[in-house]
Amino acid sequence: MNDLLILFLSMSFSGSLLMLALFLLRPLYQKNTSRRWQYYVWLIVIARLLLPFSPEKSLTGLLAQRAGQIVLKSPAAQILEDDLEKQLEQAVEGSGFADPKGYSAGQKDHTRQENLPAADESSFAGNQNRHPAQNQSPDRASVIQTAAEQLSDFGAKLFPHLGTVWIGIAMLLGIRKITAYQGFLRLVKAGREEITDTERLDQLAQMGEHVGVMRPVELYVNRLVSSPMLLGLFRPCIVLPTAHGLSNKEFIYTIWHELIHYKHLDLFYKWLVQITVCLHWFNPLVRLMGRELERACELACDETVIRELDERGRRDYGNTLLHAFETGGSYKNTLTSVTLSEGAEQLKERLGAIMIYKRSSKLAILLSISLTMAFLSGAAAVGAAVPAKASPKQTQLPAPV
Repeated sequence: MNDLLILFLSMSFSGSLLMLALFLLRPLYQKNTSRRWQYYVWLIVIARLLLPFSPEKSLTGLLAQRAGQIVLKSPAAQILEDDLEKQLEQAVEGSGFADPKGYSAGQKDHTRQENLPAADESSFAGNQNRHPAQNQSPDRASVIQTAAEQLSDFGAKLFPHLGTVWIGIAMLLGIRKITAYQGFLRLVKAGREEITDTERLDQLAQMGEHVGVMRPVELYVNRLVSSPMLLGLFRPCIVLPTAHGLSNKEFIYTIWHELIHYKHLDLFYKWLVQITVCLHWFNPLVRLMGRELERACELACDETVIRELDERGRRDYGNTLLHAFETGGSYKNTLTSVTLSEGAEQLKERLGAIMIYKRSSKLAILLSISLTMAFLSGAAAVGAAVPAKASPKQTQLPAPV
């Protein structure tokens, strides 16, 4: 289990380098690349965080090798080695086998005792009389040394269980997210009402055909949801806070937005992000990545919609976002649902992006391709500390005594 933990620690380190690069280079690509590219480039980071593939020689592998050499020289490693030697001696003594030097465990101890020089009682008594203060109370250096040894002993006992602690916390976080999502679904389903208006259903079918979603998507209304949202991985449904107060344009823009989420598989993307967050719960940069992807997801969806709209259509789409923000209920969306409108700060950013939207130029496309290749090369170069396959060796048992 600890080998798996070390592997994930190395992948977390490699992913952190890529995340820092994306955050630091944001001023370069934010205004010069499409929002959709800014959303999907994070898949390279997620792949580096989850896939245990690496070239034979990589930056992370070399660093892990150096770190392993340092750890082997630590006091905790020495304590583990001493414990293993004691266990081996006990096993040899109980099995009746001789050690490679021809001595049994009991004979070794006896020989060691015979070879010890006899203690000089007079010199020992003289030392006691010479340094009485040292015999009565230990000095500061000995206290620090004793505390360090106890701390090393505690670390040596804890180290074999770190892998179990890591995977246990990851499983608890995953179970918590799944149960929270299921609880949210039950709340929404309990108060939802199916929309039977044929005009609305025809508009939904037409927009589904326009977007390219052939699978039937159900349509409901629940006045308590905070915003129009898409739910369900395998049985998708769109839930609206209201259906009667929406104009035809607002209704079309609303379901258009949610159908784009479904076509882009954003629900699966969000679950993949949550799995990554659970496995790398110890890395704060991964949680920061999750919040960044929440923002990038909505911006990429907005960009796909307004790509087909003129200036007036973009203004109407922005008004739809504002109306959705004002009419929301108390049921907030979960981390694994996609909504039309989020908080006020994010809404302001989305409206600004809608108003200044420009189609990607050839230079922007070239920059996106170059950055993608650079990040792919960087992900391969940093690599991971993949444990090498040990060559099988024949082990010979010592001859019985």
